[in-house]
Amino acid sequence: MLMCYEHHKVTNDVKKFTVPRLRKMKRDHERRFADPDRAILAQLKDWTLADEPNGVTNLGYPPSAPMRQNQRIEEGRISGSS
Repeated sequence: MLMCYEHHKVTNDVKKFTVPRLRKMKRDHERRFADPDRAILAQLKDWTLADEPNGVTNLGYPPSAPMRQNQRIEEGRISGSS
């Protein structure tokens, strides 16, 4: 089993990390990454469930002047009778 130096030092204790234990670690690791879709999905977080919507703060046009009730949007311009 190929490991980085740091983890190789940790697993060098043959009484704690027996051959069957190391083989199981390798098998589990390979199984975890054999299917990349599953590995990616396991780490995804659904932010739509985590965050509460804040609500609308400004629908006016232009931002400094809110639309009056009798105004309507036509062809990208605001028009209306005042």
